[in-house]
Amino acid sequence: MGRYLAAGQEMSKSLSGASEVQPEKDDKRFRDPVWNSNPGYRSLMQSYLAFSRATYDWVDSLGISERDKLRARLLTGLAVDAIAPTNFLMGNPTAMKTTLEQGGRNLWKGAQQLIRDMLENGGLPSMVDKSKFAVGENLARGEGHVVYAEDHLELIQYAPKTHTVLKTPVFIVPPQINKFYIWDLAPGR
Repeated sequence: MGRYLAAGQEMSKSLSGASEVQPEKDDKRFRDPVWNSNPGYRSLMQSYLAFSRATYDWVDSLGISERDKLRARLLTGLAVDAIAPTNFLMGNPTAMKTTLEQGGRNLWKGAQQLIRDMLENGGLPSMVDKSKFAVGENLARGEGHVVYAEDHLELIQYAPKTHTVLKTPVFIVPPQINKFYIWDLAPGR
């Protein structure tokens, strides 16, 4: 409670313009100068930062194992980042400026992308424009073949590129992000 009371006091200070809370230097979300020049946006940013710091401080003060604390910090980070004002149109001066400049076309384009992702990408946000890649042309150029496949994975056995090879093959499990053919043994890689 003490941490949130302190955060509440800091939020009150932000409303009166007395708060000095600033984002970390590497926090790109608040780079737009409007965050500091507009009192409303400055107060919103400072209130969010005070709340998020209080939440992280609370997690750090829990009497749990370091492993559980790391898990709690991960979950806390997801929740705190999700409610950042930059994730909402009215809370993001850069997005508001872009919307005004483009007459709302950016919102229309985003809605179209959302529908495309829902219909063609299992509801997940597209990471890349898939039309730019063609298997065998600029993707999966290394000789090899799929030796096992199911909905969530493909096991690819690549042909050796050298005269001598190790007896035991290397089995690589890439991360879910950029997972497709990240280890493709195309020329130059």
